Amino acid sequence: MTDVTHPAPAFSLREAAQLAMDRFGIGGRVTVLDSERDQNFKLSHDDGSQWILKIVNASEPVSECEFQVALLDHLARNNPDVAAPRLTISQNGTPLADAISDAGERHAVRLVTWLPGLPMAMSGRTPALLENLGRALGRLDSALQGFIHPGALRTFDWDIREAGAARQRLHHISDVADRALVRGLLDHFDAAVAPHLAGLRAQVIHNDANDWNVLVDEDNHERIAGIIDFGDALYSPLIAEVAVACAYSILDVEDPIGAAATLVAGFHAEYPLREEELDVLFDLIAMRLVISVTLSAQRKEKSADNPYLAISEAPAWRLLRRFGAMNRRFATSILRNACGFEATPGARAVVAWIEANRKSLAPVLDRHPATQVKALVPYGDPAHPMTVTSAARQPDKATAWWDAWCAEHGIELGIGPWGEARTVYTSDIFCSRFIEGARRVHHLGLDLFLQAGTKSTRRSPAPSEAWKSRKTHSAMAVS
Repeated sequence: MTDVTHPAPAFSLREAAQLAMDRFGIGGRVTVLDSERDQNFKLSHDDGSQWILKIVNASEPVSECEFQVALLDHLARNNPDVAAPRLTISQNGTPLADAISDAGERHAVRLVTWLPGLPMAMSGRTPALLENLGRALGRLDSALQGFIHPGALRTFDWDIREAGAARQRLHHISDVADRALVRGLLDHFDAAVAPHLAGLRAQVIHNDANDWNVLVDEDNHERIAGIIDFGDALYSPLIAEVAVACAYSILDVEDPIGAAATLVAGFHAEYPLREEELDVLFDLIAMRLVISVTLSAQRKEKSADNPYLAISEAPAWRLLRRFGAMNRRFATSILRNACGFEATPGARAVVAWIEANRKSLAPVLDRHPATQVKALVPYGDPAHPMTVTSAARQPDKATAWWDAWCAEHGIELGIGPWGEARTVYTSDIFCSRFIEGARRVHHLGLDLFLQAGTKSTRRSPAPSEAWKSRKTHSAMAVS
Protein backbone atom coordinates (compact mmCIF):
# COMPACT_ATOMS: atom_id res chain seq x y z
CA MET A 1 0.00 0.00 0.00
CA THR A 2 1.31 3.44 -0.95
CA ASP A 3 2.21 5.54 2.09
CA VAL A 4 1.19 9.08 1.18
CA THR A 5 3.02 10.44 4.23
CA HIS A 6 6.39 8.98 3.16
CA PRO A 7 8.80 11.83 2.29
CA ALA A 8 9.11 12.70 -1.39
CA PRO A 9 12.40 12.00 -3.23
CA ALA A 10 15.02 14.74 -2.96
CA PHE A 11 17.19 14.48 -6.07
CA SER A 12 18.99 17.63 -7.20
CA LEU A 13 18.66 19.23 -10.63
CA ARG A 14 22.08 17.90 -11.58
CA GLU A 15 21.15 14.39 -10.47
CA ALA A 16 17.85 14.55 -12.36
CA ALA A 17 19.63 15.63 -15.55
CA GLN A 18 22.10 12.78 -15.16
CA LEU A 19 19.27 10.29 -14.63
CA ALA A 20 17.53 11.42 -17.82
CA MET A 21 20.74 11.01 -19.81
CA ASP A 22 21.85 7.73 -18.23
CA ARG A 23 18.49 6.00 -18.19
CA PHE A 24 16.82 7.42 -21.32
CA GLY A 25 19.64 8.95 -23.37
CA ILE A 26 17.96 12.35 -23.38
CA GLY A 27 19.53 15.60 -22.26
CA GLY A 28 18.34 19.16 -21.85
CA ARG A 29 17.60 21.91 -19.37
CA VAL A 30 16.01 20.66 -16.14
CA THR A 31 13.53 22.59 -14.01
CA VAL A 32 11.54 21.56 -10.95
CA LEU A 33 7.78 20.85 -11.05
CA ASP A 34 5.53 20.67 -8.00
CA SER A 35 4.45 17.28 -6.74
CA GLU A 36 2.71 15.89 -3.70
CA ARG A 37 4.72 12.77 -2.92
CA ASP A 38 6.86 12.06 -6.02
CA GLN A 39 9.49 14.31 -7.59
CA ASN A 40 8.83 15.76 -11.05
CA PHE A 41 11.19 17.61 -13.37
CA LYS A 42 10.65 19.27 -16.72
CA LEU A 43 13.27 18.42 -19.32
CA SER A 44 13.62 20.82 -22.28
CA HIS A 45 15.80 20.01 -25.30
CA ASP A 46 17.26 22.65 -27.62
CA ASP A 47 15.15 21.33 -30.51
CA GLY A 48 11.95 22.20 -28.63
CA SER A 49 11.20 18.70 -27.39
CA GLN A 50 9.99 18.51 -23.79
CA TRP A 51 9.46 15.71 -21.29
CA ILE A 52 8.54 15.11 -17.66
CA LEU A 53 10.95 13.03 -15.61
CA LYS A 54 9.13 11.43 -12.69
CA ILE A 55 11.03 9.96 -9.78
CA VAL A 56 8.48 7.88 -7.90
CA ASN A 57 8.13 7.83 -4.13
CA ALA A 58 10.08 4.94 -2.64
CA SER A 59 7.00 3.71 -0.78
CA GLU A 60 5.12 2.91 -3.99
CA PRO A 61 5.11 -0.83 -4.72
CA VAL A 62 6.60 -2.00 -8.03
CA SER A 63 3.26 -3.45 -9.14
CA GLU A 64 1.67 -0.02 -8.85
CA CYS A 65 4.43 1.60 -10.92
CA GLU A 66 3.94 -1.09 -13.55
CA PHE A 67 0.18 -0.47 -13.47
CA GLN A 68 0.59 3.21 -14.34
CA VAL A 69 2.92 2.30 -17.21
CA ALA A 70 0.40 -0.26 -18.48
CA LEU A 71 -2.40 2.32 -18.24
CA LEU A 72 -0.55 4.88 -20.36
CA ASP A 73 0.43 2.16 -22.82
CA HIS A 74 -3.23 1.07 -23.07
CA LEU A 75 -4.34 4.61 -23.89
CA ALA A 76 -1.58 5.07 -26.48
CA ARG A 77 -2.37 1.78 -28.21
CA ASN A 78 -6.15 1.81 -28.10
CA ASN A 79 -7.24 5.43 -27.74
CA PRO A 80 -4.58 7.72 -29.20
CA ASP A 81 -7.09 10.57 -29.42
CA VAL A 82 -7.20 10.84 -25.61
CA ALA A 83 -4.84 13.65 -24.66
CA ALA A 84 -2.56 11.95 -22.14
CA PRO A 85 1.24 11.73 -21.75
CA ARG A 86 3.12 9.17 -23.86
CA LEU A 87 5.80 6.90 -22.45
CA THR A 88 9.47 7.07 -23.46
CA ILE A 89 11.37 3.79 -23.61
CA SER A 90 14.50 3.63 -21.46
CA GLN A 91 17.96 2.49 -22.53
CA ASN A 92 17.21 -1.00 -21.24
CA GLY A 93 14.18 -1.29 -23.54
CA THR A 94 11.43 -0.83 -20.94
CA PRO A 95 9.37 2.22 -19.91
CA LEU A 96 10.54 1.91 -16.29
CA ALA A 97 14.01 2.59 -14.98
CA ASP A 98 15.21 2.98 -11.41
CA ALA A 99 17.50 5.10 -9.27
CA ILE A 100 19.04 4.82 -5.81
CA SER A 101 18.96 7.90 -3.58
CA ASP A 102 21.76 8.99 -1.24
CA ALA A 103 19.66 7.53 1.58
CA GLY A 104 19.77 4.14 -0.11
CA GLU A 105 16.10 4.10 -1.20
CA ARG A 106 15.19 2.63 -4.58
CA HIS A 107 12.91 4.75 -6.79
CA ALA A 108 11.16 3.87 -10.03
CA VAL A 109 11.82 6.42 -12.78
CA ARG A 110 9.91 7.10 -15.98
CA LEU A 111 9.99 9.73 -18.69
CA VAL A 112 6.83 10.87 -20.47
CA THR A 113 6.16 13.44 -23.16
CA TRP A 114 5.27 16.96 -22.09
CA LEU A 115 1.73 18.01 -22.97
CA PRO A 116 1.47 21.68 -23.96
CA GLY A 117 -1.18 23.67 -22.19
CA LEU A 118 -1.99 25.88 -19.23
CA PRO A 119 -2.98 24.35 -15.88
CA MET A 120 -6.67 24.90 -15.26
CA ALA A 121 -5.70 26.44 -11.92
CA MET A 122 -4.35 29.42 -13.87
CA SER A 123 -7.50 29.99 -15.93
CA GLY A 124 -10.99 31.21 -15.13
CA ARG A 125 -13.69 28.61 -14.59
CA THR A 126 -16.55 29.10 -16.98
CA PRO A 127 -19.55 26.81 -17.48
CA ALA A 128 -18.17 25.85 -20.91
CA LEU A 129 -14.82 24.84 -19.37
CA LEU A 130 -16.48 22.76 -16.65
CA GLU A 131 -18.69 21.01 -19.17
CA ASN A 132 -15.67 20.29 -21.39
CA LEU A 133 -13.76 18.94 -18.38
CA GLY A 134 -16.63 16.59 -17.65
CA ARG A 135 -16.66 15.49 -21.29
CA ALA A 136 -12.88 14.94 -21.32
CA LEU A 137 -13.07 12.77 -18.20
CA GLY A 138 -16.03 10.89 -19.65
CA ARG A 139 -14.03 10.10 -22.78
CA LEU A 140 -10.99 9.11 -20.71
CA ASP A 141 -12.96 6.73 -18.50
CA SER A 142 -14.79 5.34 -21.50
CA ALA A 143 -11.38 4.56 -23.00
CA LEU A 144 -10.38 2.79 -19.76
CA GLN A 145 -13.44 0.54 -19.71
CA GLY A 146 -12.31 -3.08 -19.57
CA PHE A 147 -8.69 -2.23 -18.75
CA ILE A 148 -7.38 -3.85 -15.60
CA HIS A 149 -4.00 -4.61 -14.02
CA PRO A 150 -3.05 -6.20 -10.68
CA GLY A 151 -1.50 -2.92 -9.57
CA ALA A 152 -4.84 -1.15 -9.98
CA LEU A 153 -6.33 -3.23 -7.16
CA ARG A 154 -4.83 -1.07 -4.49
CA THR A 155 -5.97 1.33 -1.82
CA PHE A 156 -4.39 4.33 -0.17
CA ASP A 157 -5.48 7.49 1.61
CA TRP A 158 -6.76 9.19 -1.55
CA ASP A 159 -9.04 6.24 -2.32
CA ILE A 160 -12.52 7.65 -1.68
CA ARG A 161 -13.73 4.22 -0.57
CA GLU A 162 -11.44 4.61 2.44
CA ALA A 163 -12.70 8.07 3.38
CA GLY A 164 -13.80 6.72 6.76
CA ALA A 165 -10.13 6.38 7.71
CA ALA A 166 -10.02 10.18 7.94
CA ARG A 167 -11.65 9.75 11.34
CA GLN A 168 -8.23 8.68 12.65
CA ARG A 169 -6.85 12.09 11.66
CA LEU A 170 -9.55 14.21 13.32
CA HIS A 171 -7.37 15.03 16.30
CA HIS A 172 -5.06 16.99 13.98
CA ILE A 173 -7.87 19.52 13.32
CA SER A 174 -7.47 22.20 15.98
CA ASP A 175 -10.74 24.09 15.48
CA VAL A 176 -13.56 22.48 17.48
CA ALA A 177 -16.35 23.50 15.09
CA ASP A 178 -14.46 22.27 12.04
CA ARG A 179 -13.69 18.99 13.76
CA ALA A 180 -17.39 18.52 14.59
CA LEU A 181 -18.34 19.34 10.98
CA VAL A 182 -15.99 16.69 9.59
CA ARG A 183 -17.10 14.13 12.18
CA GLY A 184 -20.74 14.68 11.18
CA LEU A 185 -19.96 14.21 7.49
CA LEU A 186 -18.02 11.04 8.27
CA ASP A 187 -20.85 9.69 10.41
CA HIS A 188 -23.28 10.10 7.51
CA PHE A 189 -20.82 8.59 5.04
CA ASP A 190 -20.17 5.52 7.19
CA ALA A 191 -23.86 4.92 7.87
CA ALA A 192 -25.57 5.84 4.59
CA VAL A 193 -23.01 5.88 1.77
CA ALA A 194 -20.10 3.49 2.33
CA PRO A 195 -22.32 0.37 2.51
CA HIS A 196 -23.59 1.04 -1.02
CA LEU A 197 -20.26 1.71 -2.78
CA ALA A 198 -19.54 -1.96 -3.46
CA GLY A 199 -22.73 -2.17 -5.52
CA LEU A 200 -21.79 0.66 -7.87
CA ARG A 201 -19.98 0.34 -11.20
CA ALA A 202 -16.23 0.25 -10.78
CA GLN A 203 -13.26 0.43 -13.13
CA VAL A 204 -9.82 2.02 -13.46
CA ILE A 205 -10.10 5.82 -13.08
CA HIS A 206 -7.62 8.71 -13.06
CA ASN A 207 -8.72 9.69 -9.53
CA ASP A 208 -6.94 13.05 -9.37
CA ALA A 209 -8.39 15.51 -11.89
CA ASN A 210 -7.46 18.52 -9.77
CA ASP A 211 -6.95 21.86 -11.47
CA TRP A 212 -3.17 21.38 -11.70
CA ASN A 213 -3.54 18.02 -13.46
CA VAL A 214 -5.94 19.38 -16.08
CA LEU A 215 -4.49 21.40 -18.94
CA VAL A 216 -6.42 23.92 -21.04
CA ASP A 217 -5.52 25.23 -24.47
CA GLU A 218 -3.36 28.32 -24.12
CA ASP A 219 -5.32 30.09 -26.87
CA ASN A 220 -8.74 28.86 -25.79
CA HIS A 221 -9.13 28.42 -22.06
CA GLU A 222 -12.46 26.64 -22.48
CA ARG A 223 -10.91 23.71 -24.37
CA ILE A 224 -9.28 20.85 -22.46
CA ALA A 225 -5.78 20.21 -23.84
CA GLY A 226 -4.92 17.19 -21.72
CA ILE A 227 -5.05 15.34 -18.42
CA ILE A 228 -1.76 14.49 -16.74
CA ASP A 229 -0.32 12.68 -13.69
CA PHE A 230 -1.84 9.23 -13.37
CA GLY A 231 -0.04 8.59 -10.08
CA ASP A 232 -3.29 8.21 -8.12
CA ALA A 233 -5.08 5.99 -10.64
CA LEU A 234 -6.77 2.90 -9.25
CA TYR A 235 -9.76 0.59 -9.56
CA SER A 236 -12.63 2.38 -7.83
CA PRO A 237 -16.28 3.34 -8.27
CA LEU A 238 -16.71 5.24 -11.55
CA ILE A 239 -18.60 8.06 -9.83
CA ALA A 240 -15.50 8.74 -7.71
CA GLU A 241 -13.88 10.18 -10.85
CA VAL A 242 -16.63 12.77 -11.08
CA ALA A 243 -16.56 13.47 -7.35
CA VAL A 244 -12.82 14.16 -7.32
CA ALA A 245 -13.03 16.49 -10.33
CA CYS A 246 -15.97 18.34 -8.80
CA ALA A 247 -14.25 18.75 -5.43
CA TYR A 248 -11.45 20.76 -7.01
CA SER A 249 -13.36 22.49 -9.80
CA ILE A 250 -16.00 24.08 -7.57
CA LEU A 251 -13.68 25.57 -4.95
CA ASP A 252 -14.46 29.25 -4.30
CA VAL A 253 -17.20 29.55 -6.93
CA GLU A 254 -20.45 31.38 -6.17
CA ASP A 255 -22.66 28.40 -7.00
CA PRO A 256 -20.69 25.21 -6.27
CA ILE A 257 -23.55 22.76 -6.82
CA GLY A 258 -24.54 24.51 -10.05
CA ALA A 259 -20.92 24.29 -11.21
CA ALA A 260 -20.77 20.62 -10.25
CA ALA A 261 -23.99 19.99 -12.17
CA THR A 262 -22.42 21.49 -15.30
CA LEU A 263 -19.38 19.22 -15.02
CA VAL A 264 -21.56 16.20 -14.28
CA ALA A 265 -23.75 16.89 -17.30
CA GLY A 266 -20.64 16.97 -19.51
CA PHE A 267 -19.43 13.63 -18.16
CA HIS A 268 -22.91 12.13 -18.54
CA ALA A 269 -23.04 13.21 -22.20
CA GLU A 270 -19.92 11.11 -22.95
CA TYR A 271 -20.32 8.32 -20.41
CA PRO A 272 -23.90 8.03 -19.10
CA LEU A 273 -24.17 7.90 -15.34
CA ARG A 274 -26.78 6.02 -13.35
CA GLU A 275 -29.24 7.36 -10.80
CA GLU A 276 -27.73 5.41 -7.92
CA GLU A 277 -24.33 6.95 -8.73
CA LEU A 278 -25.70 10.49 -8.70
CA ASP A 279 -27.46 9.80 -5.40
CA VAL A 280 -24.09 9.47 -3.60
CA LEU A 281 -22.20 12.15 -5.52
CA PHE A 282 -22.77 15.00 -3.05
CA ASP A 283 -21.37 12.92 -0.20
CA LEU A 284 -18.41 11.68 -2.25
CA ILE A 285 -17.46 15.26 -3.13
CA ALA A 286 -17.59 16.07 0.58
CA MET A 287 -15.45 13.01 1.36
CA ARG A 288 -12.75 14.06 -1.10
CA LEU A 289 -12.60 17.39 0.69
CA VAL A 290 -12.52 15.63 4.08
CA ILE A 291 -9.59 13.47 2.96
CA SER A 292 -7.79 16.58 1.72
CA VAL A 293 -8.17 18.72 4.84
CA THR A 294 -7.40 15.91 7.29
CA LEU A 295 -4.28 14.86 5.39
CA SER A 296 -3.13 18.48 5.26
CA ALA A 297 -3.69 18.84 8.99
CA GLN A 298 -1.71 15.66 9.66
CA ARG A 299 1.18 16.51 7.37
CA LYS A 300 1.74 19.98 8.79
CA GLU A 301 3.61 18.26 11.59
CA LYS A 302 5.97 16.52 9.14
CA SER A 303 6.17 18.80 6.11
CA ALA A 304 5.29 22.30 7.23
CA ASP A 305 7.57 23.78 4.56
CA ASN A 306 5.88 22.04 1.58
CA PRO A 307 3.55 24.61 -0.05
CA TYR A 308 2.01 21.97 -2.34
CA LEU A 309 0.30 20.29 0.61
CA ALA A 310 -1.59 23.40 1.71
CA ILE A 311 -2.33 24.85 -1.72
CA SER A 312 -6.04 23.96 -1.59
CA GLU A 313 -6.56 23.63 2.16
CA ALA A 314 -8.21 27.01 2.83
CA PRO A 315 -10.69 26.87 -0.09
CA ALA A 316 -11.43 23.22 0.77
CA TRP A 317 -12.42 24.25 4.27
CA ARG A 318 -14.60 27.05 2.93
CA LEU A 319 -16.40 24.63 0.63
CA LEU A 320 -16.77 22.00 3.36
CA ARG A 321 -18.44 24.55 5.63
CA ARG A 322 -20.86 25.45 2.85
CA PHE A 323 -21.57 21.77 2.23
CA GLY A 324 -22.30 21.34 5.93
CA ALA A 325 -25.04 23.98 5.68
CA MET A 326 -26.65 22.56 2.53
CA ASN A 327 -29.59 20.22 2.23
CA ARG A 328 -27.97 17.17 0.61
CA ARG A 329 -31.29 16.00 -0.86
CA PHE A 330 -31.82 19.34 -2.58
CA ALA A 331 -28.23 19.32 -3.87
CA THR A 332 -28.68 15.78 -5.16
CA SER A 333 -31.88 16.84 -6.94
CA ILE A 334 -29.90 19.50 -8.83
CA LEU A 335 -27.27 16.94 -9.86
CA ARG A 336 -29.89 14.40 -10.94
CA ASN A 337 -31.78 17.00 -12.95
CA ALA A 338 -28.58 18.00 -14.77
CA CYS A 339 -28.42 14.48 -16.20
CA GLY A 340 -32.07 14.36 -17.21
CA PHE A 341 -33.29 12.22 -14.32
CA GLU A 342 -36.19 13.07 -12.04
CA ALA A 343 -35.04 15.56 -9.44
CA THR A 344 -36.72 13.31 -6.88
CA PRO A 345 -37.37 9.64 -7.69
CA GLY A 346 -41.06 9.10 -8.31
CA ALA A 347 -41.84 12.76 -9.03
CA ARG A 348 -43.18 12.07 -12.51
CA ALA A 349 -45.44 9.33 -11.19
CA VAL A 350 -46.89 11.74 -8.63
CA VAL A 351 -47.48 14.42 -11.25
CA ALA A 352 -49.08 11.85 -13.58
CA TRP A 353 -51.39 10.65 -10.79
CA ILE A 354 -52.48 14.20 -9.98
CA GLU A 355 -53.14 14.89 -13.66
CA ALA A 356 -55.16 11.69 -14.02
CA ASN A 357 -57.19 12.34 -10.88
CA ARG A 358 -57.49 16.11 -10.91
CA LYS A 359 -61.23 16.11 -11.54
CA SER A 360 -61.91 13.89 -8.54
CA LEU A 361 -59.75 15.82 -6.04
CA ALA A 362 -61.69 17.43 -3.21
CA PRO A 363 -61.74 21.25 -3.10
CA VAL A 364 -59.67 23.05 -0.50
CA LEU A 365 -62.29 25.69 0.29
CA ASP A 366 -65.86 25.29 1.43
CA ARG A 367 -66.94 27.70 -1.31
CA HIS A 368 -65.44 27.48 -4.79
CA PRO A 369 -63.07 30.41 -5.50
CA ALA A 370 -65.03 31.18 -8.69
CA THR A 371 -67.97 32.28 -6.55
CA GLN A 372 -65.90 34.61 -4.32
CA VAL A 373 -64.76 38.18 -4.77
CA LYS A 374 -61.02 37.98 -5.26
CA ALA A 375 -57.96 40.24 -5.42
CA LEU A 376 -54.19 39.82 -5.66
CA VAL A 377 -52.36 40.49 -2.43
CA PRO A 378 -50.04 43.45 -3.22
CA TYR A 379 -46.74 41.78 -2.38
CA GLY A 380 -45.68 42.17 -6.00
CA ASP A 381 -45.46 45.95 -5.47
CA PRO A 382 -42.33 46.73 -3.39
CA ALA A 383 -43.61 50.24 -2.55
CA HIS A 384 -47.04 49.17 -1.33
CA PRO A 385 -47.70 49.86 2.39
CA MET A 386 -48.56 46.23 3.07
CA THR A 387 -45.32 45.07 1.42
CA VAL A 388 -43.24 47.67 3.25
CA THR A 389 -44.64 46.76 6.67
CA SER A 390 -44.22 43.03 5.95
CA ALA A 391 -40.61 43.56 4.86
CA ALA A 392 -40.08 45.47 8.12
CA ARG A 393 -41.45 42.43 9.97
CA GLN A 394 -44.52 44.25 11.30
CA PRO A 395 -47.21 41.59 10.75
CA ASP A 396 -49.90 43.35 12.80
CA LYS A 397 -49.72 46.48 10.62
CA ALA A 398 -49.71 44.43 7.41
CA THR A 399 -52.68 42.37 8.57
CA ALA A 400 -54.59 45.46 9.69
CA TRP A 401 -54.13 47.11 6.30
CA TRP A 402 -55.30 43.99 4.45
CA ASP A 403 -58.34 43.51 6.72
CA ALA A 404 -59.39 47.14 6.27
CA TRP A 405 -58.92 47.08 2.51
CA CYS A 406 -60.86 43.82 2.14
CA ALA A 407 -63.72 45.19 4.25
CA GLU A 408 -63.84 48.39 2.17
CA HIS A 409 -63.91 46.54 -1.19
CA GLY A 410 -65.80 43.43 -0.20
CA ILE A 411 -62.87 41.09 -0.88
CA GLU A 412 -63.41 37.55 0.33
CA LEU A 413 -60.29 35.83 -1.04
CA GLY A 414 -56.77 37.17 -1.48
CA ILE A 415 -54.34 35.37 -3.77
CA GLY A 416 -50.55 35.38 -3.68
CA PRO A 417 -49.46 33.96 -7.06
CA TRP A 418 -46.70 31.44 -7.77
CA GLY A 419 -43.39 32.83 -8.98
CA GLU A 420 -44.06 36.43 -7.93
CA ALA A 421 -40.95 38.51 -7.17
CA ARG A 422 -41.21 39.81 -3.61
CA THR A 423 -39.15 42.18 -1.50
CA VAL A 424 -40.62 40.93 1.75
CA TYR A 425 -38.18 38.04 2.10
CA THR A 426 -35.85 39.89 4.46
CA SER A 427 -35.21 37.21 7.09
CA ASP A 428 -31.93 35.30 7.10
CA ILE A 429 -33.86 32.11 6.38
CA PHE A 430 -34.17 33.32 2.78
CA CYS A 431 -30.39 33.56 2.29
CA SER A 432 -29.23 30.87 -0.13
CA ARG A 433 -27.07 28.09 1.23
CA PHE A 434 -26.13 27.15 -2.32
CA ILE A 435 -25.30 30.42 -4.10
CA GLU A 436 -23.04 32.78 -2.21
CA GLY A 437 -24.55 36.23 -1.66
CA ALA A 438 -27.92 35.25 -3.13
CA ARG A 439 -31.29 35.12 -1.43
CA ARG A 440 -34.72 33.93 -2.38
CA VAL A 441 -36.83 36.61 -4.07
CA HIS A 442 -39.57 34.58 -5.78
CA HIS A 443 -42.65 33.16 -4.12
CA LEU A 444 -42.64 29.37 -4.37
CA GLY A 445 -46.25 28.60 -3.55
CA LEU A 446 -49.85 29.73 -3.91
CA ASP A 447 -51.11 31.82 -0.98
CA LEU A 448 -54.79 31.98 -0.07
CA PHE A 449 -55.64 34.88 2.24
CA LEU A 450 -59.01 34.48 3.99
CA GLN A 451 -60.68 35.95 7.01
CA ALA A 452 -60.23 34.17 10.33
CA GLY A 453 -62.97 31.61 10.80
CA THR A 454 -63.41 30.85 7.09
CA LYS A 455 -64.52 27.25 6.61
CA SER A 456 -62.55 24.76 4.56
CA THR A 457 -63.71 21.33 3.43
CA ARG A 458 -61.60 19.81 6.21
CA ARG A 459 -62.16 21.54 9.53
CA SER A 460 -59.23 21.89 11.91
CA PRO A 461 -59.71 21.41 15.68
CA ALA A 462 -59.67 25.20 16.17
CA PRO A 463 -60.61 26.72 12.79
CA SER A 464 -60.67 30.34 13.88
CA GLU A 465 -57.18 30.27 15.38
CA ALA A 466 -55.83 28.13 12.53
CA TRP A 467 -56.97 30.54 9.85
CA LYS A 468 -55.83 33.59 11.78
CA SER A 469 -52.42 31.99 12.10
CA ARG A 470 -52.37 31.26 8.38
CA LYS A 471 -53.29 34.83 7.50
CA THR A 472 -50.67 36.36 9.81
CA HIS A 473 -48.09 33.91 8.46
CA SER A 474 -48.79 35.07 4.91
CA ALA A 475 -48.66 38.73 5.88
CA MET A 476 -45.15 38.10 7.16
CA ALA A 477 -44.30 36.59 3.78
CA VAL A 478 -42.76 33.47 5.24
CA SER A 479 -45.06 31.03 3.46
